[in-house]
Amino acid sequence: TGSVGEVDIEEMDKIQSANFDQALVGKVPGVLVTQTTGQPGSNLNILIRGTGTLNSENQPLYVVDGVPISSSGQVTEFVNLEDIKSIQILKDAASAAIYGSRGSNGVVLITTKKGKYGEKLNINFVHSTSLQQVSKKIDMMNAYQYAELSKGGHDAAYLQEVPTGSASDPNSVRPIGYHKIPEELLPYINGEAGLNDTDWQDAIYREALMHRYSLSLSGGTEGLSYYVSANHTNQEGIIINSDYQKTGIRSNLELRHNKLTVGVNLSTSLTQENRVNANGPYFDDGIVASALKMSPTWPVYNTDGSYNFEGNGAWRIGTDYQHNEILNPVALANEIQNTVDHRNILSNVYAEYEIIEGLRYRSSFAYNYNNYSNEYFRPRTLPMRG
Repeated sequence: TGSVGEVDIEEMDKIQSANFDQALVGKVPGVLVTQTTGQPGSNLNILIRGTGTLNSENQPLYVVDGVPISSSGQVTEFVNLEDIKSIQILKDAASAAIYGSRGSNGVVLITTKKGKYGEKLNINFVHSTSLQQVSKKIDMMNAYQYAELSKGGHDAAYLQEVPTGSASDPNSVRPIGYHKIPEELLPYINGEAGLNDTDWQDAIYREALMHRYSLSLSGGTEGLSYYVSANHTNQEGIIINSDYQKTGIRSNLELRHNKLTVGVNLSTSLTQENRVNANGPYFDDGIVASALKMSPTWPVYNTDGSYNFEGNGAWRIGTDYQHNEILNPVALANEIQNTVDHRNILSNVYAEYEIIEGLRYRSSFAYNYNNYSNEYFRPRTLPMRG
């Protein structure tokens, strides 16, 4: 007995998502599913019993075909949405009585599909294509507005320290570097036409495609049932040079003879991610932060096709003023290589014997393998700040 939430699998199938956890959003009362990053393939935070736990973590325990898995990231990689038969969520304290302290945050029970004894071969193929884009960009100034605001800041500093001065005074009479207006901004302040005006958000964002493929074969004879599937997901990120690819294979086999049943569930997956630093600050190669702080007066590329890095402190006046130290976010996204590979194997072998009608003895053995590798490369062609 207790509070159990049942997920409607048919409703989940209607949602275009790279992993099954994304399809759980808003599907079960009392279960909070949140996404803190837009990184392709990123895991979601699932809170079932709030943040007060017996251990230091808030994530629930996942049980896949009877095998407990503590890592939500691993579960989302080797469990394909089309392979799921049912998802049940244990939300109250009874889950801790069954699974101990590991179930203190709630339990997500996932059962995958199996073939049916005596059923003819059934082939199922699913393909979906979806398009992702930024729902809302931050409203930023254009280059001319930016130049006017910058002039206002320099004028304010000048007039505060030189009360007898005027905002129309040229740089030649302004005594200190930060009193002066950068020469590069004067054509914008004068309203000259045809000057560079870069929208850095447009430069780093894109419309991203996601393709999902799934092929399964199921059926059985009088003594054998089988379910075999293969799946592939290719998800582009909305930031250039970011993507996520996942390929998985599942095999659920079961043999039955009289009162004895023997089965094996095997799932393998390989994921490859190209990551970008979307959440970091600008001084740590954060791409979004750099795009929001970068002056629109600078172009993405120089006339020779190379990246423009003049935004990295090029506006220097004397020894006491430097306008900014922002690196070209397009160069950061394209040139820094941050790749992550995951390899997962989950196997479960079980035997079940019916002692008497209604009473069965079941024994199982599970093996879980997870390999993680990360390669990071920042080329010397990218300058340091300042």
